[in-house]
Amino acid sequence: LAAHPDIGGRPEPEHKLVEIATQANKEITSYFRDAGADGHKVFSRLQNHVTELRREGALNHLLKALEGATEESSPHSWIEIQSCLARCYHERVLGDRLENSELSLLAARNALRLASLERDPVQWAMLNNNVGTSYFMRELGDKPGNLDEAICYLNEAYRVFELLSNTVARARAGYMLGSALIKRFREEEPAKARAGLQIVEQALADLKTAGESYQWSVASNTLGACLINLGGNDVCQNYRDSISYFMEALTVRTIQRYPFDFAMTQLNLGMAYLHLTMDCYENLSSEARAA
Repeated sequence: LAAHPDIGGRPEPEHKLVEIATQANKEITSYFRDAGADGHKVFSRLQNHVTELRREGALNHLLKALEGATEESSPHSWIEIQSCLARCYHERVLGDRLENSELSLLAARNALRLASLERDPVQWAMLNNNVGTSYFMRELGDKPGNLDEAICYLNEAYRVFELLSNTVARARAGYMLGSALIKRFREEEPAKARAGLQIVEQALADLKTAGESYQWSVASNTLGACLINLGGNDVCQNYRDSISYFMEALTVRTIQRYPFDFAMTQLNLGMAYLHLTMDCYENLSSEARAA
């Protein structure tokens, strides 16, 4: 990171991409040799290889493009490239996970640095949302400090999207903002945590009304996680409500369509049942006992 303060990386050499493709080809061939392999699992694994190869190729091209675009000569291109870099590093599987996370945050902040609320309010709000999300997910640094930064940027995105009457974009920023408020203030200031819960609940309702099924499932999963972490006087009911939201999310996050999301939601669901078992055993539901 210190060696590359401006862009945070260097293009992968061509032979590296060839190595990735060769390895993907070998594994794909082995999958097809397995006559007993389940169809959707084969497709999912093939898709993952293709997606990762494309992502590395895109990252390589973006880093090369950045060599010819500076913030002084091509500010608009600079913003777009940095924004795309942030997404690529955020989704990247190869390399060091923590380093990818830091590079994603760096690129997101670089993009926002040249953006303007007056010139392009939609872009301004989206970039604030990206930076806020990166801080929310950041593992390095001071955790309360990261959450404070996340709340600041996400609140700005939420405010601007509300002024623009962009309900869906506001909802996407909202479930992240609400989650950050809950995570930051659940012990110190419960009233702010409750306010965060209301923001997430509103986001869930707005996404359902708009027919945004996948984003609705993300918000439903997020709300379930928020309820597990909320605390308060009625934690047992919070756990039960979180289970309901996870179950709703799974109606969209199926193993066939979204295998990774399915697995993560199943993990959250298991944790909710575990908390219910440990903290509220006397009131445990029959469904949890069966599980």
